[in-house]
Amino acid sequence: MTEPVLILMCGLAFAGKTTLACTIAAQYGWRYISLDVVNTERGVGLDGNAIPSYEWTQTYAEAYRQVQEALQAGQSVVYDETNFLRSQRDQLRSSAALYRFETYVLYVATLEAEVRHRWQQNRITQQRSDVRDDDFALVVQQFEPPTTDESVIFYDPNIPVNIWIRQTFGPVSCGE
Repeated sequence: MTEPVLILMCGLAFAGKTTLACTIAAQYGWRYISLDVVNTERGVGLDGNAIPSYEWTQTYAEAYRQVQEALQAGQSVVYDETNFLRSQRDQLRSSAALYRFETYVLYVATLEAEVRHRWQQNRITQQRSDVRDDDFALVVQQFEPPTTDESVIFYDPNIPVNIWIRQTFGPVSCGE
């Protein structure tokens, strides 16, 4: 892709979004913005306790501010979050439209049984931050899969990730 883009990661926790998002951002030199990173920078949720709604409001505000800042600067962005509600994706899409950015929803549609397995395995390995039971259940219950009118890109985990990225986004050029 030669024009700046906003990529909205979408999928359940433990679907593989972060791994894919980080790889795309690194290969193309695009800005990586993540709610997990914002929470860590703010020192929120590190103790495993529930994050109060007012803290989530501040985290989302900061993440959206970072996205807006990158769009203003003409930087392509990979926004790593579940983006489980259509309204979340629409809000970000509206921001991108102000700067004439194309927005794509990169849907990592890992089956619920598989993400539950990864989630439980993570509680043993602790390779990444845990997701509380109630937070996991909320997202699963309220998840709104992207629809065809949202410029959806479906991730295919059967293709090696670097090949899938090149096929989907094109070759990396020196100017990106």
